[in-house]
Amino acid sequence: MTKTQSNPPFEIVITKDGSPSLAFFKDGFSQMMHSSKGAFSETEFVYGKALDLAFEHFDSVQALSVGLGFSYVELTAVARKKSKDLEMISYEKEPRLRIAWTQFINGAPSEFSEVYEKILSMYCEHHKLEKEVFVDFFKSSKFQLKEALDINTPINSTFNCILFDPFCSKFSPEFWTENGLTDFLQSISSDQCVFATYAATGALSRSLKSAGFKKIKNKGFAGKREFTLAIKNL
Repeated sequence: MTKTQSNPPFEIVITKDGSPSLAFFKDGFSQMMHSSKGAFSETEFVYGKALDLAFEHFDSVQALSVGLGFSYVELTAVARKKSKDLEMISYEKEPRLRIAWTQFINGAPSEFSEVYEKILSMYCEHHKLEKEVFVDFFKSSKFQLKEALDINTPINSTFNCILFDPFCSKFSPEFWTENGLTDFLQSISSDQCVFATYAATGALSRSLKSAGFKKIKNKGFAGKREFTLAIKNL
């Protein structure tokens, strides 16, 4: 596909497990949003573990998702909630992704309808759930989709599950500085909390420790050395 006119521009790519992902372009640099080995598989591997922990410990999960993208993290959460209560706020800075997802969920023509149908079918098949389980949640007041989030965005809520999926430091540098991330985590995490992200950096580890989290050692997806899963007071 050709690059879009978004800022930064992106194109849709198909990963090895058949699931679609996004590749963004900026200043001659390109970066995929997920592992080329599988967008669906990586999300289930990384964020699925965090959500399993959250639903194990909390009857009501208040989740913050940083980075909607193609909504993999959000779908992973809904697939696991079962009889538990889930409230979720997701942030996405790319307007076309917010608009397309909202249109799709509401049954209107959407730029990425085929992509969403493919992804949703993978979740329905893998988790043995009907499409309506997902669509009904995203139509409800339990889910909010908001615009761009940065370190200084005022958030008047705390969360017991933080699913941290902003793009890499070249595209979202404000989220990967140690001091800014520490302050952010301290302000938005509940007294008890689960945190997960695909990344594993020294600055992130120090920020989590300063914010009261303890890392759980995990190997990364598809041969990566590590991903970050951390808990606070659990």
